[in-house]
Amino acid sequence: MSGTKAIERMLSTQIKMRHLTLLRVLSESGSISAAAEQMFVSQPAVSKSLAEIESILEGKLFHREARGVVPTELGEIVIHLAQRIYAEIAMTAQEIDHHRGGLGGSLTLGSFMVALPSLVPEALAMFYRDNPQASVSVITGTRERLLQGLASGEIDLVVGRLVEATQAQQLEQEPIYYEPIVLVSSANHPLLLRERLQAQDLVSHQWVLPPSTSVVFVVLQMFFSRENCGAPERVITSQDYSLIRGLMQQMPLIAALPWQVVREDVQTGVLGRLPFDIDSPSLPVGIMTMKGRRVTPSVMRLHTCIKEVARQRFQRPEV
Repeated sequence: MSGTKAIERMLSTQIKMRHLTLLRVLSESGSISAAAEQMFVSQPAVSKSLAEIESILEGKLFHREARGVVPTELGEIVIHLAQRIYAEIAMTAQEIDHHRGGLGGSLTLGSFMVALPSLVPEALAMFYRDNPQASVSVITGTRERLLQGLASGEIDLVVGRLVEATQAQQLEQEPIYYEPIVLVSSANHPLLLRERLQAQDLVSHQWVLPPSTSVVFVVLQMFFSRENCGAPERVITSQDYSLIRGLMQQMPLIAALPWQVVREDVQTGVLGRLPFDIDSPSLPVGIMTMKGRRVTPSVMRLHTCIKEVARQRFQRPEV
């Protein structure tokens, strides 16, 4: 029997659900004592079960450290298996519940900032018209946080700016519209009074910039480099639009943000749009799911609603 086949047989016949449960709880809690408390067993029982799994797999799954336990490389592999299996169990439970005519199923949507002001609320409103008993959780956060949740099965689908091909090997990415980046400022910013602006006029003022991991940050860096004007020296770093919006109501600041995020605030006068084009390409916004993962009817319906709202409202944003 080949090595792969032997491992496959071992995983299917010797590894039990209680083993996978322990691995998942240990990876989330980070300590033997916390795992024992969550599972309502003693610490020696947790240690004994972990030793049993490591014996079956013939390798260490966790490093014991002063502050708890940390997965080894082998441990990460098996923990990922446990997460996928539990995600499949949760999805199957939703499908059975939907089939029985229960509460309409539940799902978790991850959303980047760009989709929060209009796309997600309108898509959810459309979704709930046909699925009033469904339960939807919306998770926001950094790109890394949302993609990690998608990979682990915690999140069913993510809507937002699509990621680069090098990061998308396990993802299905479907673009639904293209989002321009615009420059906005506080409503009383002195630059709004000028008819024409130069790049140097911009960098001499204070900015709110996104983190260096953001796509918009890269776009701005390219703009500053292309204009040979240096980068702003007075900078606040944040990607939280509620904070950025609040700061701009208190201070004369400049920011580069997706048009759909700031459109309503610009149109109502809360923010001003600067008459300057940084000449960046519109960035693709779309839906991300995991390749090969089954989806529930509720997830499929929300996927359709997101696409329909994008088709109706955002294919050609007025900028």
